[in-house]
Amino acid sequence: MFRYKEILLVDDEPAVLKALTREFKPHFSVVHCASSGLEALTILERHPIEIVISDYRMPNMDGTELVVNIRNKYPHVVTIILSGQADIKGLSRALNEGKLHRFLQKPWDREELIETIRLSLLEREALLGSDVLTNLKNRRTLDEQIIELKKHGDSSYALVMVNIANLDEINHQYGGALGNQFIKTLAWHLSDGNTEPETIYRYKDKLFMCIPYSPKGYQVVMRLCSRLSQPVEVDTHLIKTRYTVLLCDVKSLHQVDDISIADLNERSRVRLHHQLPIYWLDNDPQSRELLALFSVLNDIDRRYFCAFYQPQLSTVTGDVCGFEALARRKTVENGWQYPASFLPIIEQYGLTTALTEKILEDVLMFIKQHQKLIKDRNISVNVPGNMLINGQFYELLTKLTTKLSCGLNNLSIEITEHDFIEDFIQAKQELSKLKGLGLSCALDDFGTGYAGYEYLCEMPFDVLKIDGRFVQAIGKSASNEVILRAMIDSAESLEMGVIAEWVDTQEQADKLKTLGCSIIQGHLVSQALSSDDVVSYLSRMEEDRWKMSHKK
Repeated sequence: MFRYKEILLVDDEPAVLKALTREFKPHFSVVHCASSGLEALTILERHPIEIVISDYRMPNMDGTELVVNIRNKYPHVVTIILSGQADIKGLSRALNEGKLHRFLQKPWDREELIETIRLSLLEREALLGSDVLTNLKNRRTLDEQIIELKKHGDSSYALVMVNIANLDEINHQYGGALGNQFIKTLAWHLSDGNTEPETIYRYKDKLFMCIPYSPKGYQVVMRLCSRLSQPVEVDTHLIKTRYTVLLCDVKSLHQVDDISIADLNERSRVRLHHQLPIYWLDNDPQSRELLALFSVLNDIDRRYFCAFYQPQLSTVTGDVCGFEALARRKTVENGWQYPASFLPIIEQYGLTTALTEKILEDVLMFIKQHQKLIKDRNISVNVPGNMLINGQFYELLTKLTTKLSCGLNNLSIEITEHDFIEDFIQAKQELSKLKGLGLSCALDDFGTGYAGYEYLCEMPFDVLKIDGRFVQAIGKSASNEVILRAMIDSAESLEMGVIAEWVDTQEQADKLKTLGCSIIQGHLVSQALSSDDVVSYLSRMEEDRWKMSHKK
């Protein structure tokens, strides 16, 4: 309990100071000694001392005067008088006014003295809300926070515990005083610029935070690790911190005490980050959700989400006339994950904007690098309705084109019909802005929303994409085919192109061509391809075309 605290011993007898120093050196990081009250006050000005043990009878300033001075200037310091000769009246005054925590007689009993210090520190902690050395919130405040968070059953929080792995080495190499200064400086670095400094806590050699299960919580942990990775300058020394960050569900804790900390250290660990020493300590269903969230955010950061490209075939020319960019996620086994596996967590935590940015940047880079091969083919990107309506997509697009120094000649966008329902007017304005940049705009999944024909008449779309369920019903449902024909005829009358998705059979392709559908997309044409496979795919097409032309 005292390992990271500094104690001050005050006695005018050198032999007593020497004996007390022997008693306390194994328990405290730093033991200071003073032979008078004045010297003690000078030491207190310079060091983060938390306990003072003083003799009573000393020249110039007795023990009562000293503890009164200490209480007035340093109310957080625990004061204990240890004396064989004491003025009962003076001691009573100090005790009654709350200036003195305890009085013990000489010769002292070692176990009684240690227990007295322990109880005095616990009493002080119950009164204080912050740690003396670092000014961070203390264990009592953390326990209260954990209890409060557990009351909110609808919200999930994780406890973050930072373990400074090389603190013992620092204390051994530089001494306990500098080790404490290191902790103090590190705490300042972690709190500096933090909008919620009260959320950082210290208990012994551990630092704690409580974070929500959210992208914001992930960013808090990333920022924490970034600051922990920076060397700390103490006096003339530049000290690198070795650390481990452990997370667990707040609901699995009662309070943060010695037992629970030992338990945290011994739990099985699952690594949360590919480079940083961040681990999760539980395996309940709620924690698996956080694991999934951190995994997705981590993979977004390291560009494990990328665009695959599904070819679109012209039913008129028989050539590939464009591609739709589809999100894929790289796995640790070097495979690829389909959206059905990651979209639930993406949508639950509002990460569609971050994913869209990664896919859009991927597509723009691909267009820039392979312009000659792509020629006049368009690559379409799916845009969430909320990003369109609030202008975020327009801003993102202009930012990326400036950053990548690329044009928009081959880019088109797709908006899902039902995403527009909330703000029709704003959506129309934003679409017009995007068309002003030269983009082709498609209405995706047509037939699944509630105002489809109103969109066709009023919105500036160039292409209508028919929902794949109507295509899959070809040859199975006469009523669906009637609806399919009506949609294609409507688009044609409005001079819009038509793309049919989920085309898997030649029968479907032939029927769509008969109905006047100009472009098809689906496994009959090709599955979605990686960027490298698209390059090979288009290169083979060019090579075959060249061979055919030279045969003639």
